[in-house]
Amino acid sequence: MRYIKFEIKKYAVFLIVVLHSLNIYSQKSWTLQECINRAKEENLDIKQVKLSVLSSEQQLLQSKLSLLPSLNGGSSQAYNYGRTVDPFTNEFSDLNVKTNNFSLSSSVTLFSGFQNLNKVKRDNYEYMAKQYDIKKVINDISITVATDFLQLLFNKELVIIAQKQLAISIEQEERIRKLVNEGQLAKGSLLESRSQVASENLQLVKAKSQKEIAILNIKQLLEIKENIHFEIVVPAISLPKQNKIPSTEEIYNAAKQVFPNVKSAEYRLKSSNKSLAISRGERSPRITLNGSMGSGYSDARTRITGIDSLGMFPSGYQTEISGENVLIPVYDYASEITPFNQQLKDNFSQSLSFSLSIPLFNGWMTNSSIANAKIGVMSAKNDLQKTKNQLRKQVEQVRADVIAAEKQYEFAKKSVEALQESFSYNEQKFNEGMLNVYDYNDAKNKLIKAESDLLQSKYDYLFKIKILDFFLGKPLTL
Repeated sequence: MRYIKFEIKKYAVFLIVVLHSLNIYSQKSWTLQECINRAKEENLDIKQVKLSVLSSEQQLLQSKLSLLPSLNGGSSQAYNYGRTVDPFTNEFSDLNVKTNNFSLSSSVTLFSGFQNLNKVKRDNYEYMAKQYDIKKVINDISITVATDFLQLLFNKELVIIAQKQLAISIEQEERIRKLVNEGQLAKGSLLESRSQVASENLQLVKAKSQKEIAILNIKQLLEIKENIHFEIVVPAISLPKQNKIPSTEEIYNAAKQVFPNVKSAEYRLKSSNKSLAISRGERSPRITLNGSMGSGYSDARTRITGIDSLGMFPSGYQTEISGENVLIPVYDYASEITPFNQQLKDNFSQSLSFSLSIPLFNGWMTNSSIANAKIGVMSAKNDLQKTKNQLRKQVEQVRADVIAAEKQYEFAKKSVEALQESFSYNEQKFNEGMLNVYDYNDAKNKLIKAESDLLQSKYDYLFKIKILDFFLGKPLTL
C-alpha cells in the first residue's frame, strides 16, 4: 500500500511539472527573431533540404575514398569425391579430398584520364551548391515568417481600431436614443445609428476572424500545434523616412553576397564542367595495378615420416607389365597429412601485375556522354544567367516597392489628418443639431476607412523597408 501511494505521488508530481512547463510554454510571447529561429529548427522544408545535404556529403566522401586501393579477402572450402586432381599436388586421387583456399587481393587505378579526381571535384561543387540551397530555403522561410508576423500585427491593431470605433458608435447610439425619447430627433436617426453599430460589429467580427487566421498561419509555419496558445510581442514600431534609397546597382551587389541563389548556380556550373571532363576522360587509356597473395591446404597432401630401420629391405615386389615383366621392390614406410601451418607456408604465392585498357569503340557511348555533358554545361550557364537576371529584377522591384510604399503611407497620413479634422467638425455640427445622422455616419465611415488604409499602408511600408534591409544584408528584426 505504501508503495502504491508513493507511485501515485510520484506521477502526480510529474504531471504537475509537465502541466507547469506547458503553461509556461503557452504563456510565452514570441518575438520576430524567436519565430525565425523556431522556423529554422522545426520547419519541414528546411529539414528536407538538410537531408539532401547529408546525402551529398556522403557522395563526396565516397568519391574521395574511391581514390584509395581496393582490398578484398577471400576463402573457400571444398570437398571432392571420387577420382579428382588435388589442386596443390596436381596428382590424381581416388580418396575424398578436402581443400581450403585463402586469398587477399588489391587493385588501384593509376591513370584513367583523371576521372576519379574530377569526380571528387564535381561532388564537392555539388555539396557546396546544396549548402547554399539550405541558405536559400532559410531566407525564403524567414521572409515568409516576417510576412506572417507583420500580418498578425496588422490584424491585431485592426481589431483594436474596430473595437474603439464600435465603442464610439455604441455611445453615440445611446445619446441618440435619449434624444429620440425626448422628442428632439426622429426615430429614423436611432434606426440609422443602430444600423451603424451592427455594421461595425460585423467589421469587428471580421477583424477578429482575420486575426485568428493569421495566428493559425504562423503557427503552422512554425510547426506549433493548433491547440497551443500563441501570442507575439508587439514591438514599438517607428518608421524611418527613407531620405536616400540606395541605387539598384548598390542593392544588387549587396544582394549577391547575401542571397545564395547566384552562388548555388555558380557551383552547379562548375559541377557541370567537371562532368564534361569526366566524360572526356572516358577516351583515355586506363592503367591499373593489381596485386594478390594466397595459400591453401589439402588433406590429400602427405609427407613420409619414416621407412624400415635400414631403408634397404623390400617388404615385397610389385610386377608391372610394360612389354615384359619387371619386379619393383616395395618398401614399408610411415606417412601423415602435412600439417596445416606447413601447407600454408609451402603453398604461399604472390603476384603483381599491371593492366592497360585502351578504349577503341564502345557503340558511340563515350561521344554521346560527352555531347550530353556539353548540353549540361550550356544549361547550367543559362540557369546562372537566369538566376542573376531574376535577382536583379527582384532588386528593382524591391526598390520600386519601397518608394511607392513610402508615398502611399505619406498620402494615407495626410488623408487621415484631413478626415479627422472633417469628422470633428461634422461631429460638432451633429451635436448641435445642424447635421443629420446619415451625413454624420458617412463622415465617420470615411474616417474609419482612411484609418484602415493608413494602418495597411503603414505595415506595407514597414515590410518593404525590412525586405530592402534584408537585401542589403541586414537581419530581419523589428
